[in-house]
Amino acid sequence: MTWLNTLEHVKNDNLNSKIIMGISSAKDISQNYGQQNGYTLAAETNYHKNNYYLKSGLFTTSADFYLAGGDGSYYNDRTGAMLGGGISKNNVGINGNIKKYFSNTANRFEGGFIDFNEYNCGFYKNLEKVADVKFNINGRSGENDIAKNNSYYYDLNISRKIGSNLTLEGGKTESNYSTKYDENSSLYDSYSSKYSTVYLKADYKMPKNLGTLSLGHDIINYNYSNQPNEYNMMKVGYTFPEFKRITLSLGTGYKYTGSDNGFDIYANLAYRTKSGRVINVNYQYNQMGGYIINNMFLPMSSRHSINLVVYS
Repeated sequence: MTWLNTLEHVKNDNLNSKIIMGISSAKDISQNYGQQNGYTLAAETNYHKNNYYLKSGLFTTSADFYLAGGDGSYYNDRTGAMLGGGISKNNVGINGNIKKYFSNTANRFEGGFIDFNEYNCGFYKNLEKVADVKFNINGRSGENDIAKNNSYYYDLNISRKIGSNLTLEGGKTESNYSTKYDENSSLYDSYSSKYSTVYLKADYKMPKNLGTLSLGHDIINYNYSNQPNEYNMMKVGYTFPEFKRITLSLGTGYKYTGSDNGFDIYANLAYRTKSGRVINVNYQYNQMGGYIINNMFLPMSSRHSINLVVYS
């Protein structure tokens, strides 16, 4: 059972504040825990005027606070503060925020009190008649008595639309994750992963509403626990014209260098409801691919996957 409520105060058109309060009582039968009671409390103030905004906040959530749909392992057990803001003018914009918080996990994991820092920042610039430039980065660092952890992810994208049918894109994405244990922690091994992609893509909307043809090329480089690999991939895809609010996309990619040779295949079926919601069913087949979870790359062998995604 969870009770969650929000109190909001609007002083004027530019300034508002809100307080979020919640309590919960739940039983975790998977861990054989008894009844667990938890709480959450957060306060946030937002100020915006013309082309800039500022925000700040304080928050605390106990380890045993329960919210349906989450396992509590990532968002709970936090006490900290945040500060953020952004400004945009003359086709240029920048925004970002930082968080500082502490988490005491001594009752569940070794190492106890953890000191965390999080940040994210975004930048965009419209170069008239040249291109649109976007850059986003987020990162996190944390440490306790036995280890230090650092991770980041960034995405640089440059795009240009030529006429009404052709869009060109290029850029680079990179994720990095590392954990270094204290020399006295002999029971654990340090870990690191790095995954980067340099990509080029062209989308062409065919005349007479015949669909969209996509061509692309990726250069992928990753290093998982000091096991490096690099390969190139050529990609081609086609999106059929929408029919009765249904859109089908098909594509394939061929890896022609490195140790991960072979084809990847994907298919996506999208249905757009009358209310505007989009329901996607996606199938992928990857050879020697992997997942990126919280900026950590986890390699794996050939796999099939089916995903259901709903956009409101």
